[in-house]
Amino acid sequence: MLGRAQKKHSDVSVTFSEFSKKSLERWKTMSDKQKGKFEDMAKYHSKIQEHPGLSIGDVAMKLGDMWNNTAADDKQPYERKAAKLTEKYKKDIAAYQAKGKPDMAKRFVKAEKERKRMKRKKIRKMKRMRKKRKIKKMNMKRKLW
Repeated sequence: MLGRAQKKHSDVSVTFSEFSKKSLERWKTMSDKQKGKFEDMAKYHSKIQEHPGLSIGDVAMKLGDMWNNTAADDKQPYERKAAKLTEKYKKDIAAYQAKGKPDMAKRFVKAEKERKRMKRKKIRKMKRMRKKRKIKKMNMKRKLW
């Protein structure tokens, strides 16, 4: 029985020992934080493998249902972790925005001036065109009389 990766890439031959060595090397270079994601997913991997016909959307719905049916006490560690990550994200964004980029501000001002200039130019052009049409219309009336 072929695995999913083997079905997709059946023309490529990969020995298991090579694959496992590369995976092990990658695993060793990962931080604990990166490994945590895989370890959390591993809890549900066997349940997902029991139903190979499910699409990604179906799996996401099932996991969502499982989360909604989880007791509040069991959700606490995950919610605390999410709150910490949210706080860290807000601090990082604030630091990034405080650092600012003066070149970007100058470019923005310059672009805004250019936009206004082009708008004025377009208005002048429209006025000239209206004036020409008006003159042309008046000339047509004169020719008729």
